[in-house]
Order: sequence, then C-alpha cells, then structure tokens
Amino acid sequence: MLYLVLFAILCVLAGFLLSMPKAFGSLSGQIQAKYIYFQIIVIYIVLIWLLVRRLIQT
Repeated sequence: MLYLVLFAILCVLAGFLLSMPKAFGSLSGQIQAKYIYFQIIVIYIVLIWLLVRRLIQT
C-alpha cells in the first residue's frame, strides 16, 4: 500500500517537473512555479513524516 502511494506521488512530481519549462515562460507562470515548488516541498515533508512514523511503529 505504501509503495503504491510513493509511486503515485513520484508520478505527480514527474508531471510537475515536466511542466516546469512552460511554467517559467511568463510572470504568472513564475508565480505558478513557486506554488508548484511549495506543493512539492509539502509532499516531501508528508512523505518523510509517514516513513518516520512507519519506522517508529515497527
């Protein structure tokens, strides 16, 4: 189950990274890119928190 979640998040991150060059094209794109970076950071924090919790439980 955890691996499925990790795979899904990796797919989402790959999609964000692939859309990056287009996002930097305009000023509104730069704002959007900052928002995407913020989302990626939040996703990583949640992932690390989940992994740490799982390690503590075992």
